[in-house]
Amino acid sequence: MEHGRTGERYILGGENLSWATIFRLMAEAAGVPVPSRKLSLGLALAFVTAIEYSALALRKNPELDRKAIRGLFQFWRLSNDKAIQELGYSYRPFAETVKRMTEGSS
Repeated sequence: MEHGRTGERYILGGENLSWATIFRLMAEAAGVPVPSRKLSLGLALAFVTAIEYSALALRKNPELDRKAIRGLFQFWRLSNDKAIQELGYSYRPFAETVKRMTEGSS
């Protein structure tokens, strides 16, 4: 807050990782096998369509929708360079965070 400029936006995130990498790092840290099956976009969309229709029938908002699923299947590459340079922002690598979580430390 001391270094940010009014009206500017900063991405306060860490590394750009694929879902496959995230799941691999989590499995390795937990000492369990890496998931070997991949969910196709078509199957995910079919599943979420059923969720949407069920929610509609129950007059509730769906927990997931097609837009959210499509977003999960895209690889969003964002840069935190501006926050690092202007704010002095730093982050812990994801692999270290997951390792600390599985060890029970913060």
